[in-house]
Amino acid sequence: MTILVAGQDPAGAVAVAARLGGDAAAVGADGALTPLGEHRDPYDAAVYVLDACVPADAVDVVALGRLRAGLPTVLVATGAEVYPDAAETTDASARRLGADVLAVQPDSGTGFGALQAALEHPAPPVHRPPRVGVAPSNPALERADRSAYLRATVARLRASLLAASAEGFRRHGDDGEDLDDHGEVRARLDGVVAELERSLREQLRAVYRGTFAGWPAVPEPAAPSLPRADPPSAPARRRGPEDAAVLVLGASAGLGIGRAAAAPLEALGGARWLALPISLAVGLAAAVWLLRVRRRTAARSERRNRADAASAVFRQQVDVELAAALVAAEADAALRIARGPATDPGAGRGSGTDPGAGASNSYGP
Repeated sequence: MTILVAGQDPAGAVAVAARLGGDAAAVGADGALTPLGEHRDPYDAAVYVLDACVPADAVDVVALGRLRAGLPTVLVATGAEVYPDAAETTDASARRLGADVLAVQPDSGTGFGALQAALEHPAPPVHRPPRVGVAPSNPALERADRSAYLRATVARLRASLLAASAEGFRRHGDDGEDLDDHGEVRARLDGVVAELERSLREQLRAVYRGTFAGWPAVPEPAAPSLPRADPPSAPARRRGPEDAAVLVLGASAGLGIGRAAAAPLEALGGARWLALPISLAVGLAAAVWLLRVRRRTAARSERRNRADAASAVFRQQVDVELAAALVAAEADAALRIARGPATDPGAGRGSGTDPGAGASNSYGP
């Protein structure tokens, strides 16, 4: 028997799948499944994993409905042995999902005998049309569940985006010494921001799909727009006393090298006059070489410093705009939850919160 094990907690799904010899999948914010490892479709049955310390939410309802539509599905809950109120939480989840929930413990193997028996004689798939527009039995609890899910997912999204921002700008800083001009610095920074903007847009859509699962039309968040880089141009380089000092030092060192090279000529009476020109030529060549090396080293250091400074300043701006976009999206979603699906005038039109003129993150003030 090939078994698919799915759940919002990837660790729980993987642990149960390992015990059963099945394939694990993680449930996303929109109720969609993401395979974790090997995927051997088609499957004979499915196991949906809940957390015994957290009641089932709207995402579980959507994901379980999709599984039940195609596969016989058994519900299990992990963590019942370590959570004192697990029985009450599991009962609440069973009532909401309309099925019995078996308590299992992957570490010790407790409950897997009953789970194997349930998989041998599972309930057939439930082919039900989606319940669109049906009012919940308790609207206040429904709004509370959606609001709690919204806050939790936005908090996770904020942490993941800030971590992605830090990693992206860190990679830019590691490559900063290879940037030759103003355009390359700007292109690198814009590349980091474009990736963050794409990730923010996609993950906000997933948050909205999970938050408004079961509504007649899922609203779309406003498309955030992060700032683009405008690093300062490299200042014009001026020759200063440092260059003169390097030239003098190089000439002094070159004269010494030249005298050493011309020393054998001193023994030749007729060619003794060549010693001074040779010494001067070697000294000048050494001075020019040292000056060029010093300029290349200084230019490389200056480019790296400019790239680091531009990256640090720009990262602060991007992090502020990321936080502002998430705050605006959370406020917009909370307002929609409070209004409900029947009274939300913007549901399904992809408008989100109307962006105000001059808003830096494409959200209204």
